[in-house]
Amino acid sequence: MTDQGRLERDARARRTRATSHLSRLRERGRAQRDLRPLRRRVAAVALAAGALLGSCAGELWVRVGGGHVESIAVRGAHRLSPREVAAATGIPRGAKLADVDTGAVAESLAHNAWIESAKAKRLPSGRVLVTVVEREPVAQLAVGPRRFAIDAQGAAFAELRDGEESALPRVLAEKTPERGAPDPLRVEAARLATRLPELGLAAPEEVKIAAPDDPLGVTLRLPGLEPVVVLGRESLDSRLRDLAKLLELRRDEASRAAEIDLRFADQAVLRSAATREGSRDAAVRGGGTPSTARSAG
Repeated sequence: MTDQGRLERDARARRTRATSHLSRLRERGRAQRDLRPLRRRVAAVALAAGALLGSCAGELWVRVGGGHVESIAVRGAHRLSPREVAAATGIPRGAKLADVDTGAVAESLAHNAWIESAKAKRLPSGRVLVTVVEREPVAQLAVGPRRFAIDAQGAAFAELRDGEESALPRVLAEKTPERGAPDPLRVEAARLATRLPELGLAAPEEVKIAAPDDPLGVTLRLPGLEPVVVLGRESLDSRLRDLAKLLELRRDEASRAAEIDLRFADQAVLRSAATREGSRDAAVRGGGTPSTARSAG
């Protein structure tokens, strides 16, 4: 065989080997592409199984009692500190997480006067999450040196400490309130602090609620006005409008009285210090001429 023949033979052999190698690579690539969807499905199934296993393991860790309470997280508290809320849960130091009864914790928190509602949740991390809704006071009720927070139903729900909630409207009473008992008259009395400025009058220095059998009902003391203003127990908003009208038209005359009694239909009774004890009353009808009047309660 000539040299030329051997060269051609070697070239054909190399081409054959190259073609065969290229075919094998193409077959391997197709096989790998066919396996990709299957691999992705297997990976997804494995990931989901791992997540489920982790979740179940965490839940089992809580139920079986694999650890102790590491911390108590508090949400929703503004007036109470997290430390106060945590103390109110009743969870003892070093308690096992599995022994924490979330229903009992919520019930224990509800005994705190400032907490309206609460719920608790155990977390696998060793934390107990506590969420509270606090009561909102609308006024402070003063009975002698003691003060109580009043809610929107007029119920006195907590005794206040020195300096606590001092910016709230101040309502005076003669008798210590029953805790949690609603009182619509207290609500109306507390509203006066915001209602008076709406009528162009100064906020009251003092709002007083008389004893239940006292016909005076609610009385006011306004800054810059000497007489006591008597509102009674009914139609307080209407009587405040009468007061605003009287002070607009007859302020000088009203200021000289010891008492302005607004418990009468469409008129104000002005009493001096002498007549306040029971002799002659001067009634101003719509800011006009004095007349006799009968109390409307």
